[in-house]
Amino acid sequence: MALTIADENTQSAVVGNTYTLATITSSLPATFVLHVDLGPMTNGDSSNAADEFEVIISTIARSGGTERVARTLVFKGVQTEPQWYSEAFPVGYSIKFQLKDVAGQNRSIPWVVYKY
Repeated sequence: MALTIADENTQSAVVGNTYTLATITSSLPATFVLHVDLGPMTNGDSSNAADEFEVIISTIARSGGTERVARTLVFKGVQTEPQWYSEAFPVGYSIKFQLKDVAGQNRSIPWVVYKY
């Protein structure tokens, strides 16, 4: 199957908020990978905390099932490898990608969801 872009955008993130980047419930089953550009993150300074983000990926295991968290990853400060890719998630029913801005300064974070 060919690689396609299922969704993409730039999230203007404000500290303390959780954002749903994409929820995919159609054209399934398929496999998805989330790509997030964490390049805007900083280590902070004497007046500001280091940037901290969580990426939360939730899925539904079976038809009529309950959405549950499959992965939560934490990123803090400048990333030595800022182009982050999730593992591949085979999805039959639903997948949701979220970004939580935990600490630091407000940032704009580009992202894309690939489908194959």
